[in-house]
Amino acid sequence: WQGRYFLGADANGRDVMVRLLYGGRNSLLIALAASALCLVLALRPLRREVQGVFQDPAASLNPRRRVADIVAAPLVRNGAGRADARKRATALLERVELSSEHLHRFPHELSGGQRQRVGIARALALEPRLLVLDEPVSALDAPVRAQVMDLLARLQGELGLAYLLISHDLELVGRVADRVAVMDAGALVEEGTAGELVAKPSHAATRALVAAGYAAVREAK
Repeated sequence: WQGRYFLGADANGRDVMVRLLYGGRNSLLIALAASALCLVLALRPLRREVQGVFQDPAASLNPRRRVADIVAAPLVRNGAGRADARKRATALLERVELSSEHLHRFPHELSGGQRQRVGIARALALEPRLLVLDEPVSALDAPVRAQVMDLLARLQGELGLAYLLISHDLELVGRVADRVAVMDAGALVEEGTAGELVAKPSHAATRALVAAGYAAVREAK
């Protein structure tokens, strides 16, 4: 499953997929074996290896905490001293192309793109092997989307991360995906490379996503 990405319109099972992969005491979690990701039932043994980056960066960050505390929180919860956690938070911000001056800011003092970078830094704090990216750029302006996707691509190359990108945007997924799986009504209905799905979509849900992508391109022009 390394390099696999999930597509689907709203309310088709993508959100349930995120909850299963990322949260919950008795969740379905991810175990990594060789080059594949195998789904197993477990009680959080791999929780720190699976982290999430969410659609709305404003909603996913505590508005009453400064950036330093937000990024350091996973480290402190897992036993790091506060001084060490602060030092590592500074390094994480630099990795996502923010400076130490952002450490003392609150989320409302940041732009949308900066908030999402903070969310990415927090997700990297525990050195996960898999990032679940739930519509990570859909709330951002077009130029910022490209910057954040470039950042994610760079981090994947530098850190050897596996990504599970969940999106309704076939054009976006097609630029970065190895393989694509389409979900509809909670079921996986079609799978292939992005090129295959665009050229010969066989399921109605895939055809609708392709049509929506073409419509978005026409509107942008």
